[in-house]
Amino acid sequence: MKILVLSNKNPFPPRDGGELAIRNMIQEMVEYGHEVSFLMMTTSKHHKKNSPDLDNINAHNVFVNTDIRPLKLLLNYFFGSMPYIAKRFVDATFAERLIDLLYSKRFDIVQLEGLYLAPYIDTIRQVSQAKIVLRAHNVEHEIWQRNSELEKNPLKRFYLKSMAKRLKKFEFQALLKIDGLLPITDRDEKKLQDLGYSKLSLTIPFGIKAKNYQIKPLHIDKVSVGYIGALDWFPNREGLMWFLENVWTEIQKVSTGLEFHIAGRNADMELRRLINSSPSVQFHGEVESAQDFIQEHPVMVVPLFSGSGMRVKIVEGMLLNRAMIVTPIATEGISVADGENILIAKEPEVFVEKLLQLTKSPEKIAQIGEAAHRFAMANYDNHRLMENLTSFYKSLK
Repeated sequence: MKILVLSNKNPFPPRDGGELAIRNMIQEMVEYGHEVSFLMMTTSKHHKKNSPDLDNINAHNVFVNTDIRPLKLLLNYFFGSMPYIAKRFVDATFAERLIDLLYSKRFDIVQLEGLYLAPYIDTIRQVSQAKIVLRAHNVEHEIWQRNSELEKNPLKRFYLKSMAKRLKKFEFQALLKIDGLLPITDRDEKKLQDLGYSKLSLTIPFGIKAKNYQIKPLHIDKVSVGYIGALDWFPNREGLMWFLENVWTEIQKVSTGLEFHIAGRNADMELRRLINSSPSVQFHGEVESAQDFIQEHPVMVVPLFSGSGMRVKIVEGMLLNRAMIVTPIATEGISVADGENILIAKEPEVFVEKLLQLTKSPEKIAQIGEAAHRFAMANYDNHRLMENLTSFYKSLK
């Protein structure tokens, strides 16, 4: 099939879970035999000029300035019909390149990698008969709603609630315009159906390309704890600060030799100060290889209290034989078993207890890590997912 994929970020090389999910799917599409074109944005936040490291893909890259402009934000809030967070991705040059591509080839499918490509649906309809599929990486309005519930500043809480309400309407309108929906999790599929989507849908989780991973033996002679995530994403920042303030402070009182290693880009000054306040915490910034970083630390933590979608780094950590300790929200969309292939903790004291259990029992780390690897391989094989996706594409015709 001839497929055009649109993305509001450049996933080459992938620096976060969303980019990895995009890259892996494109790779599998090509290897499965589909003819793939890819139109991506390079933004000021994700500024990369790299070309795809994949063969047999027709890729195009357009720079889009998505910087937040206070005056435009204010005017949009009072007079705009489209939420400002989505409006930032509307760009004339990107639309022109999209039209050129649609005229150059008769595509069967145009796949939107996320809600913020929805403003281009009308443009696609004007010049193409292709079926439009939305790959919903998250339930976007839910992220903002959860963030508003956790925000302590009244003014910020008011704005977040307002944005969540506007995004919900925008999401609903987008769902009415598409031909097919690809949620990342069954939970997200149900949420989007409850919002008003009633056409064909198929849950396609983050897929693993096992050959892309060099899985190293687990060394548990010296146990350390790791965390990796984009630190300019509010749910990650919020969860990490909670962990440092409520869990790690308690760990230090009873386990002075244990080290906590953090990797992630764009940490702000408040977060950096908190990280630097503990001598047992090491901050690595953005690392060159997420795989290598994860495999340096037998135990990985994922503390999340907001957000939506699927946590790609959990699946990656499980594939790499890590023992993961996560909060309940972090496991949404991943059918894991607490105590068998992962450890789940919500309260700080439970997090502390389970973390200490692992550090005092290295064989438990190995046991959970091995079970995690088996689970990831059984449930997230990319080739099997692509077979299902191809059948879904054909059903839209």
